[in-house]
This record gives sequence, structure tokens and C-alpha cells, in this order.
Amino acid sequence: MPTSTTPPEARPSTTPRDAASVDAAAPLPVPPSAVHPILADAPSTTDPWPPLLAALAEELVALPHETAPGVAESRLRDLHRRAAAVVDAQPDAALYWLILRAGHEVAGYSDRHAWLCWWVAREAHARLGGSDHQGEALALAALTMNCTLRALQDRLAEHDGPPSVAEQARIDTHAVAAAHTLAAAGVHDELWLAIVRHHHDEAPDALPLMRLPPAAAAARLLRRVDRFAAALACRADRPPLSPVLAARTACVGPDGTTDEIGHAMIGALGLYPPGSPVRLANGERGVVIARGLRANLPRVAVLADAQGQPLAQPVSRDTADPAHAVTGSLDPDLSPLPLTVPHAQLLRLR
Repeated sequence: MPTSTTPPEARPSTTPRDAASVDAAAPLPVPPSAVHPILADAPSTTDPWPPLLAALAEELVALPHETAPGVAESRLRDLHRRAAAVVDAQPDAALYWLILRAGHEVAGYSDRHAWLCWWVAREAHARLGGSDHQGEALALAALTMNCTLRALQDRLAEHDGPPSVAEQARIDTHAVAAAHTLAAAGVHDELWLAIVRHHHDEAPDALPLMRLPPAAAAARLLRRVDRFAAALACRADRPPLSPVLAARTACVGPDGTTDEIGHAMIGALGLYPPGSPVRLANGERGVVIARGLRANLPRVAVLADAQGQPLAQPVSRDTADPAHAVTGSLDPDLSPLPLTVPHAQLLRLR
């Protein structure tokens, strides 16, 4: 992205872990069970992604509040860089787990939201172009934009009902509060702070992206990413949108058409993001396990045949084949997938 158009929470832990140090070859715990059966897993798995993502979340939760002034910025940058090294090795697997859990688990909302925004913002920025510093500032803003709201976000996600007047006031002012909190903790990167401060500012939306200064352009991108992640999240007071609908909604600009940011997000996510339950042209049902060469051609793991009967083993489908083309998002209430989904096995089919 040209310089003039740069686009742009986690459970407490007293012993933060280096996510990159998790041994992917060692037996790892089964992901927590969830309300929706798609998250039910086999009795054991060696898939590293749930514990890797949990380790990243444990480190994020203590920052920036529980570090000495002047230390938060370096620790957050280090966390971002280590997370990037882990996730960039298998981005589709990481996105699969982030999207799947967002749509099927209520507890820990703020953790997943921060990391999902981080993932999508980085990928969209790469497609829009920009410097490494600009991309890092955006990624760090995604991780920290809600740093003053984590406990409140988690509580509201788990309880049915609107926020109180005082809670709504905190929500309405959290962008500025987060920027102040980060600055007080020793963050000096003005671009990072400006993106956080303005990530809910809709005033510049009337201007073309090319005419915005770097911080405003980045804030616009982050606001759209934030909208996508919030829409597909499971909450006690409402069901989530499917990943497909959430992605398409977020890709539309103020004028109702797909703009530069929308195209970048489609490129980042695909039209059928990993973790999306889908139906194929031949009636088979499955889950998207990886993005494809084109946005509408993801890699799908089929779990059930056209009659809805579970397959003995999941089968990988190339959706470029017309017989296996994706025809739409699957409504799990009308066409449920099998009760047990062997996620680690699915991801190996990529």
C-alpha cells in the first residue's frame, strides 16, 4: 500500500509461556467441548493449534496492565513477532481454529476476538501494501484496541441482556481510553496509538481511502476487521453469523459496494473462510479447511454424504471440480454435521 494510504483480548497466567516452545509432536489436550457439536473432537489429538493459541492468549492478558511502565511496548512487540512466526507457518490452520471457536464458544470472547482481528488485519494489510512498520503497528493495534474492555467484553458475551448505562459509556469511550492506557504503559509508537484511538471513528468514511493519512486508513481497515470478528462470534444474547455472511458483510464499504478494503479482506479470508460449514454441488457436507487459489475455491473436508450420513473417513475435495463446487454456507440447525469432528485429521487433508 502506498504510504499515503497505509491501512492499517485472554486468561490470566502467572507464568506466561512462549507459544513457539509448545511441542507439536507431544500429545496435547483435547479442545474444550462447546455448545455446538462441530467442536466435539476425538478422544485424543496431536493437533497443536488450540494450545498454541491458548498460550498466546495467556501472554496477552497481562499486557499492558501488569508490566512496569516502559516495558509493555517491547513485550507486546515480542509477543506479536513470536505469534507471527508460529501462525505464519500454517496460516490456514490457525484461521480455522480462530473462526471455529469464535462461532461456537462464548467463554473467552475477548481473547479470540483480539487474535482473530490480528490475523485478518495482517493478511488484509499485506494485500493492500505498506511498510513493515505500518503492518506491525496495525497488528499491535488489533491486539490492544480493547485492552480496557476485556473483562467487560467477556461478561457481556456470556450474559443475555444489554449493557448498563455505565457499561455502555465505557464501550463508547474505550478507544480513547485504550490509547491512554497504552501510552501510560510506555507505548511510544504514535501510529499504533492513533490507530487504537480512532478505530471506531467513522467521520473519515466519506473520503476515499487514497486520500486518508496512514493512521486514518489503518483505523478504517481495523474497524472493518473488528466488525467481521464481532459478527461471527457466538454470544449469549444472539447467534453468530456464519463466517461466509460475516465476511461478505464486512467487505462492503459505506456506499454498499466492495471497496479496496473489501477486496483485501476477500483476498485474505476467501469467500468461504476456513472453519465454515458448507454444502457442495453433489449434496455432500463438510468444513472448509484451507483457502484456495481463488476466493471461491476453498479446500473442503467432506464429513457427510448427500443424504447426511457420516463418512467413515473425511475426504478432501477440490472445489474447482464442478461436482464439488461450494454452493453455499451450511445451516447447522437444518443440516447438522456429524457429532464428532476429527479436527486434527481434517487439517492434515489440506
